[in-house]
Amino acid sequence: MEEAPKQNYTPTEKNDIFNDEFLPHINSMYNFGYRLTFDQDDAKDLVQDTYLKAYRFIESFQKELMQRHGCFEF
Repeated sequence: MEEAPKQNYTPTEKNDIFNDEFLPHINSMYNFGYRLTFDQDDAKDLVQDTYLKAYRFIESFQKELMQRHGCFEF
């Protein structure tokens, strides 16, 4: 898999991307995590880890890929 080019987002842009592109999917991510684990706490932990990773590596975020694959790639 090809590595995504890094973007130089400002802190405000990072927050806007996270809030606009990732947070709207949080319930779907929780449901997916729950179906994987059948445990509420484990599902919450998976979502937390996924969203932390998404924010940490947001410089490699590409809107076109998000529209095709969503958060489930993380």
